[in-house]
Amino acid sequence: MEAWILTALLIATAGAHGSNNGAFLFSMLKAGMGGKDKTLALVVALGTVAGTVLEGWKMNYAIILGGYLEPGTLALAVAVTFSAMAAGSALSKPISYSHVLTLSLIGVAMAQNVYPSIITLLLLGLAWVGGAFVAGLLTALLHAAGRRLFSRLDLLSLDAVNRASLYAIGVSMSYSIAANNIGVISSLIPLAGWPLSHLLLSAAWILGFLVFGRSIRDILAERVIRYSPQQGISSGLASSLTMLLFLNLSIPTSLTHYLLASALISTMGSPHLIGWGTLRRIVAAWILGSLASLLLSYILALLSTP
Repeated sequence: MEAWILTALLIATAGAHGSNNGAFLFSMLKAGMGGKDKTLALVVALGTVAGTVLEGWKMNYAIILGGYLEPGTLALAVAVTFSAMAAGSALSKPISYSHVLTLSLIGVAMAQNVYPSIITLLLLGLAWVGGAFVAGLLTALLHAAGRRLFSRLDLLSLDAVNRASLYAIGVSMSYSIAANNIGVISSLIPLAGWPLSHLLLSAAWILGFLVFGRSIRDILAERVIRYSPQQGISSGLASSLTMLLFLNLSIPTSLTHYLLASALISTMGSPHLIGWGTLRRIVAAWILGSLASLLLSYILALLSTP
């Protein structure tokens, strides 16, 4: 019974992740290139399925915790994660799923006297803090190099080239977020392995994105930041590369975290383009949601221990 409950919670969490972070990714693409909603949604969906199935198997929650947990214990962490993601979607606040899930898993593990290693904690800090600066630096370098190349080829004014490039980047970003984020919850499913579990969760993610993610889709395009197609290409590619780097270390990371850091750095010369009030609220929701998830999952696991 516990295995079925955990599986149902994981499917619901994948849907909540799609409605929250998937919609946030959609808004990032729309802010950079506009375009038809159906085309953008198809781009995101294709990248999601490909990333989950082809590289999602690289993620394993046991590497983070230093051991495996019982389905009932895992279900507590997943329930906390789902609640946070659902609340974020209802309030139109993007939640850092990777931070919430990882800290929830660590919380229930600590209640069971299972602790992550020092190396794992250092890697998490490097991914969550250092990764944002790596993505920002890569964005600046790629943007500068791209402008030189495109100006020499006289392509900066060609809307078709910019749009095609951003569609490709859209696939890349959804591929990265699916391989990392959906991959890690696929490793928690006790009733099925690869590729069935990965296909099931990617389908749930896409359903959540298409049906329940409308309230967040325009938050970036309208209220957070506005940037050129070239800046969108640079920040998207840099964020995807950074996320894939930590994918190979089995460290959950946040694409939205990297995207915002990259977009901010690429527009620092034009601070009037940034919606600072909305940005502060998003960051506050990330931090408070992550810390609350750690504490809540730890308390629930303690209370449920015989």
